[in-house]
Amino acid sequence: MTASDLSPRQQRLAAASVAAAGSARSSAVARRSQPPGVGDRYLLPATSAFPVEWVLLERRREPPAFLAVLADIHPLVGSADLAVPAGDLRLRCRARVWLEERALDPALRAGALDRLTVEKARRRILELDRDPHAAAMAGEVDSLLEYQDWQRDVIAPALAAVREATPAEPPAEPERPHGRGGRGGREARRPVFLAAAASVLFLAGLATLAGIAGWQSRRIDHLAAEKQAAQTALRREHARQEQVFGLAGQDRQQLAATARQATAKVAELERRLAEIRKENEKGPAILRALVNVPVAILYPAEVLRGEGSEEEPEATRIKAGALDLTVVLNLDPEASYPTYRAVLKREGNPAPLWQNDHLESMDQRVQLSLDSRVFSPGAYRFDLYGLREGRAEPLGEYELTIER
Repeated sequence: MTASDLSPRQQRLAAASVAAAGSARSSAVARRSQPPGVGDRYLLPATSAFPVEWVLLERRREPPAFLAVLADIHPLVGSADLAVPAGDLRLRCRARVWLEERALDPALRAGALDRLTVEKARRRILELDRDPHAAAMAGEVDSLLEYQDWQRDVIAPALAAVREATPAEPPAEPERPHGRGGRGGREARRPVFLAAAASVLFLAGLATLAGIAGWQSRRIDHLAAEKQAAQTALRREHARQEQVFGLAGQDRQQLAATARQATAKVAELERRLAEIRKENEKGPAILRALVNVPVAILYPAEVLRGEGSEEEPEATRIKAGALDLTVVLNLDPEASYPTYRAVLKREGNPAPLWQNDHLESMDQRVQLSLDSRVFSPGAYRFDLYGLREGRAEPLGEYELTIER
């Protein structure tokens, strides 16, 4: 395909591309002779391993002269970040450092930002410095794992690398390659690389519009494949970390509840053990016969009321000196469960006084033997539940009145 095969519109676009490439090349050469200024964007050798650049926001007379803020093209914008209106650049206003002018290589100048964007970034930094509490608050984006990983894996190490590499003395002039077979370090090769890139850009402007579109399409496909591979690796790493180190919030709550129940059980056992020891200190143990043990035989309150009786249940009297109280809870003949739960409450107090989840029935009755000393005169209630496959089904309420 030759230039004559292109439509007039395609020819105009190709000519505009050539003109833009020549203008960009000329302006880049002109900028290299100018000193660094506020708004300029620079690449630093210390962060060449990271996809970041640095924007100059302030200049002062005493060294270090320039305040630089880290910038990248990651799409997420946190609470302390600023998105540049034109383009995909993001300014990470918390990641900033003061640089010497000699640390800024004119050959590594990447462009410049407009004054309005620079002023917005200054105001954002002033807000962060003025109100530390606002700087510590995290927005919705700050809590995303992808954003936190980018902060940990890119921004933090890049900032640390610049601070470590900031020279205290003027750096020695880097070795430049001489001739075709010359060798140099990464800094020596970088201007040659940039010149070659500019040449490629210039030559690309001479290509046809179809060739440019094909190159862009292949580049987009390549970047999309890289992005997909990175996202897959990130998901695998998150899953591994959750499996090794993480506990779900619900699991942590259940673990804490189990720990509290175990602590309460230990405290109760220690209290009972102390009482037994105290009784043993009074003298040698003797056989204690249970004589005239008070017994309360109870039926569900709804059963009693259903029979037409409006009288209160008969009160159970506990005589002085009685240590035990036997309570019999009669069950509905149709109710049959592997185990039962009984909860004892005092009238007017919703908090349980006692609970047991491992009761069994005998001849459709659940029989309890309780310490009578916990019962002061008043009205009580037993709530009975049938337990099956982790579910608790209410079976009835049993009212108990104690007199002494």
